[in-house]
Amino acid sequence: MIHRLMTRLIRERLEVYPAVALVGPRQSGKTTLARSLDGIYFDLERETDRLRLDIEWETVMASGRLLIFDEAQEMPVLFSRLRSAIDEQRQRNGWFLLLGSISQMPDQKSQVLLA
Repeated sequence: MIHRLMTRLIRERLEVYPAVALVGPRQSGKTTLARSLDGIYFDLERETDRLRLDIEWETVMASGRLLIFDEAQEMPVLFSRLRSAIDEQRQRNGWFLLLGSISQMPDQKSQVLLA
């Protein structure tokens, strides 16, 4: 039930915003949920995916598909690239889904943040 609610919420946010961030603790289902959205997936913890993204940047940007960047914090240069892309095409929504892991503080319940 939670997975379906989150999927619907993410889809709704992607209709309104060019980029949506899904942040939460490791092993909480972020990647599984993101892969169910049928986008082009990059795991930025993997060197091969970072290289693939650098090589195919123009092609994936022109694809018109949702681009999913898992562990986006592992490639800081990505954020300036995304900002430039969004600034160039402000009317385009549902373009990027960024996933990131956070450390859970002791005595805190995990939260999933959508922006």
